[in-house]
Amino acid sequence: MSLRQLSIQWKITLLAGLCLAGIVTLLVGLSLYRMEHSSALVKASSMEMLNEAAQARIEAQGEAALVVAAQFALAAEEFVLAVQGIGFEHQRQAEQVGVGLQRRLHLAGQVLAQVE
Repeated sequence: MSLRQLSIQWKITLLAGLCLAGIVTLLVGLSLYRMEHSSALVKASSMEMLNEAAQARIEAQGEAALVVAAQFALAAEEFVLAVQGIGFEHQRQAEQVGVGLQRRLHLAGQVLAQVE
């Protein structure tokens, strides 16, 4: 059956169907394009947010490590000061013992001198 044999009503219906099919095809194509574009934007945005979160976490861990290092350095310094204090105390006690021994030797020398 050729196109000339169809009635005007059938020709209009056929033309409307072809236009409708073309519009549907165009809309589906645009929808697929927008979906791809939106997916790319979401992926880029997600990567940016992940990078920012990772950077923030790394910075927080670095700050925590600095705090721990500072606390360790302070504890080490307190330990050194305590050891120096103990050493100083022992040195002072040793000097006192030495003075005491010198006095005893002097006293013993005096006693021996008087005995002779």
